[in-house]
Amino acid sequence: MPDQHPGSLNPGDLTLANFIALLKPPYARVFLNTVWICFLTAFGTLIISYPLAYALVHVRNPLAKSAILITAITPLFLGEVVRTYSWIIVFGNQGFVNSVLPRLALIDQPVQFMFTTFAVVVALVHVTIPVMVIMLATALAHIEPDYLKAAQSLGAGPIRAFLTITLPLSMPGISAGVKTAFAWTFSAFATPQLIGGDSLSRAR
Repeated sequence: MPDQHPGSLNPGDLTLANFIALLKPPYARVFLNTVWICFLTAFGTLIISYPLAYALVHVRNPLAKSAILITAITPLFLGEVVRTYSWIIVFGNQGFVNSVLPRLALIDQPVQFMFTTFAVVVALVHVTIPVMVIMLATALAHIEPDYLKAAQSLGAGPIRAFLTITLPLSMPGISAGVKTAFAWTFSAFATPQLIGGDSLSRAR
């Protein structure tokens, strides 16, 4: 056994013990729940980011384009702790949502948003939207407008042209964005811990 010195890093011997430990039920539940949250975050980010990226590429009004760009990339300029505590203020029992819903006569008592998978996913989607929008906008910008004109000249409507031309040709951006969002979420710690709490970890 090598001597242990405070502040030193001792990687130890090469072993598969930690990977084998993942097969134990408590760790397996946490791992599978993490993968599920990553999947939900990536899917939710894609659904929100695709229209933003599409509008960013195709809108011609400079003011509208600037507004979309600012809305999409603003989360990048906020610290992780600031973003997380902002969502705590929104989702708390005395937060923004639970203050507005009773005034609209939609609920009689506060809804428990904090320490739920829903709240964690929403906060993580907010974090990953900027990167997803940038990747999707890059892919959409490289699609030749002549392809859409050709499809429309052959009788394809806007929806059919989108499904047969725009969506398939933007798949590289979709693939890159989803993979990045999944990996980014998989390595997230502060946001799931503060919003999900220990109760969510035990539920995993």
